Amino acid sequence: MTHSNQTTESSCKNNHLATRWLWHVLAVTIFIGLGAAAECLAFTVSPTALTFNAAQGQTNPPNQTLSISRNRTSQTTVTTFDNVSWLTVSPATTSMTTNATLTVAVNTSGLAAGTYNATITIKVGKATTTVPVTMTVTSPPLSHNSNARMECSH
Repeated sequence: MTHSNQTTESSCKNNHLATRWLWHVLAVTIFIGLGAAAECLAFTVSPTALTFNAAQGQTNPPNQTLSISRNRTSQTTVTTFDNVSWLTVSPATTSMTTNATLTVAVNTSGLAAGTYNATITIKVGKATTTVPVTMTVTSPPLSHNSNARMECSH
């Protein structure tokens, strides 16, 4: 009987230690997970999407800007990537503390009339977000020939 009681007491102590260890692991995991989530929400980009409109063969539409802001005051690196040749984001890499501005330009040279889609990926520190870009290129405007004469038959 004595041996049985000692085994039960030892088992209870081991269960208590295992439960305590489990709670410590769980608390650390939640803390790390919330830290990663906070890092992902650490910055905002405005606007959240860009739209460009252009006429084929005409000048490129005006550049647009993306504003990046965050609450942290430590310096970090901003890196941008895009997935098409007709889109340029500058600067591609810069440093920021609380605010940064990116310039987005499009080049319509050689593009046929149609709708074009792209994605800008912005990485601030370890966090990443994307900004969709849509560009619509319309057919060139019809030219008016001032020497043309309309004839009507009755």
